[in-house]
Amino acid sequence: MSDNISITGYPDTKPEMIQQYCACIVFMACWFEQQNGANGKDTEQQFDEFKGHVCDKMKSECEGTA
Repeated sequence: MSDNISITGYPDTKPEMIQQYCACIVFMACWFEQQNGANGKDTEQQFDEFKGHVCDKMKSECEGTA
């Protein structure tokens, strides 16, 4: 597995935001792996639940599109 990822964003995105984005990816990957099987949900189902939470948050509090 490569340690390099491609991130879609604007060229003027602050380096701190990119670091936070990458930290989130690492955290969530570990979270889903450790929580596999919780409440009868596998990793894919947990990820779908997470996506739903992110989209709901974007719709309710962020300026942008979801």
